Amino acid sequence: MMKKEPLIRLQQLPVRTPLNYFSGGISTPLPVVPENVIAWSGKIGREKRRDYLHQRMVLKVILTGTAVNFIEGIPFRTEAGKASLFFPYELHFSINEGKEECTYLAVTFTLNDPAGYSFLSPLRNKLIDITEKDSVLLAKVVSACRKDGGVSPAAGIAALMEFLAGKREKAEVRPNTLPQPGSVPELFSRIVAYICRNFHKGISLKTVSSDFHVSEQTVRRIFLRSGCGCTPGFLIQELRLSRAQELLRNTTLSIAGIAGKCGFGDLYVFSKAFKRRMKIAPLRYRRNGK
Repeated sequence: MMKKEPLIRLQQLPVRTPLNYFSGGISTPLPVVPENVIAWSGKIGREKRRDYLHQRMVLKVILTGTAVNFIEGIPFRTEAGKASLFFPYELHFSINEGKEECTYLAVTFTLNDPAGYSFLSPLRNKLIDITEKDSVLLAKVVSACRKDGGVSPAAGIAALMEFLAGKREKAEVRPNTLPQPGSVPELFSRIVAYICRNFHKGISLKTVSSDFHVSEQTVRRIFLRSGCGCTPGFLIQELRLSRAQELLRNTTLSIAGIAGKCGFGDLYVFSKAFKRRMKIAPLRYRRNGK
C-alpha cells in the first residue's frame, strides 16, 4: 500500500517526547485560540492498557497503520491520513487494529476561552481527513514546539488555529441536520450505549436487532452510515477482549471464568478469538504479566 502523501512530511519530523510547550499572542475574533501546545509522537499497541481522561484537547493523527479510537465507548476506525479530536474529560483509548506498526502524532492544547469548546463541538466524534494543506500547518505546529524548529510560537498558534477553524467549517452541523429522535445518528448512539452496557451478557447482532425492533441489516447499515468504520460484531468483540485483558492482568479468575464474564459462551471460542487478536494465548498473556 502506498503511503499517503500528506503524511510524509509529518513522518519525517524529528519529534521527541515530551516537547516544550508554547503559547503565543494572537489577536482574533474567533473564540478558539489554542494555548499551552504540546506535540509528541508514539506507537499504538494491540492491547488496551488503560482508559485515558485528559483536561486538554487532544488531536491524534494516525501516521501509519490503522487504529481504532474508542471515544466514550464509540469506536472510530482510523486509517493513516485521518485524525480524531478528543475533548476534555472524554474517556478514550486506542488500539492497533492492523498487522503493521501503527504510529501517531498527538497535539494537545488548551483554549483561551471556554466558548472555544462549543465552537469546536462540530468536530466531536468525527473522523478528520488530513490533507496536504493540513500537513503543512501541523508541521509548523510541531516545529514551533521545538526550540530549534525555526517557527515562532505565534506562527505555530496561527497554524493550529487555521487548521481547527478549517476543519470546523467543513464539519459544522447545520440546525436543520441535527439528529432527530429515531434518526440514524440517534439510533447509532443508543445501540452503541446498549452494546457497551451488555457486551458481557452474550449478546449478538441478532439480540441487538431484536431489542431495537429492526432487522440485522438495518443495524449494519446504521453502523455503516455512522462513519465509525466498524461493524456491530467488531465492537462487541473488541469490548469483550479489552475486558478480558483487564481480568487476566488484575485477577486470579480462571480462563474459563474470564471467558464467561466477558460474554464468550465457549472457552475454545474465547481462546481462539484472543489469540487471533493478541497473537498470544490467554494463559501465556497472563504469565508474561502483560
